[in-house]
Amino acid sequence: VRQYIMRQTILSIVIISLIYISCNEDDDNSPQNIAFRAERLILCEDDVRIDNVYADNVIFEAGILEENEGYFLTFTVTNENNFSISGHPRFLIKLNEQRSIFGLGSDCLEIGPNLNCEFERFLRVNTFFENEIDLTPKIECFYYQEN
Repeated sequence: VRQYIMRQTILSIVIISLIYISCNEDDDNSPQNIAFRAERLILCEDDVRIDNVYADNVIFEAGILEENEGYFLTFTVTNENNFSISGHPRFLIKLNEQRSIFGLGSDCLEIGPNLNCEFERFLRVNTFFENEIDLTPKIECFYYQEN
C-alpha cells in the first residue's frame, strides 16, 4: 500500500510538472497575433481602379522586427488583363476601429499582361500608421489605381 501511494504521488507530481511546463512554453510575454489572410481580396468600389487586377494570397499581421512594432504585409498583385498596367496598389485597412486608404509607394508600379507582382514589406507603426499596434488588423478591400 505504501509503495502504491508513493507511486501515485510521484506520478501526480510528474503530470502536474508536465502540464505546467507545456503551458508556460507558449507564454513568451508576447501577444498572440491574429493574422488577416485572404486568397483574393474583395475589390473596392472606386472610380480610379483598373479592372481585372487583384490582390491574391494576402497576409497582414502585427509583429515586431528589430525592436520596431508594425505589420508584415505580403501579397501578389495579379493582372488578368491582356495589356500592361501602370499604377499603385491601394488597400482599405481597418486598424484600431479606424479605416484608412493605404498606398504602397514604389512597389508593383508596372505589371505586364497576365502577369503577377510579388510584394513583401514590414510597415512600421509611427512611420506608416499613427495609432498603436492593433493585434487584429484587417484589410477590407483592394484596388489598383491607375497613374
